[in-house]
Amino acid sequence: MTNSKELKEQILKERLSNWSVIFSEEQSGFTVEDYRELKQAVIENVIKPNIGDWQIKEISISQGIYGQQDELALVHKSAQLKYDRVGLLDVDMGKIHYKCGFTSQEWTKIEQVLSQSRQQVQVEQPPKSNFPLGGSSSGKH
Repeated sequence: MTNSKELKEQILKERLSNWSVIFSEEQSGFTVEDYRELKQAVIENVIKPNIGDWQIKEISISQGIYGQQDELALVHKSAQLKYDRVGLLDVDMGKIHYKCGFTSQEWTKIEQVLSQSRQQVQVEQPPKSNFPLGGSSSGKH
């Protein structure tokens, strides 16, 4: 599957931040090896460096004539959820990655990275003082 390798290389070089994981490995059109390499690159080079900009949430991918269908996804804070005239989500490329496109191991890694990021934010925030500015805890009046 030469086309798979060529397309993978083109995406890695030029378009990784504008590429979305939305298909399962069987539906992707890539070889399993190439698709896994692309997904790993998304995790390492797009998501990890900007981890505070991403969150896992359930989004509606269909809400029109095909009925309501929700999907768990990794969504960038700037993603716009817009729907075409028949109610299908118009994927904001590079800003939405469907859970179904990742293996369970890959998704677990994403969850761990997001969890570590939240823990770091909590640790970096200074503790709040119980005393007003310039106040004292000595109890002397």
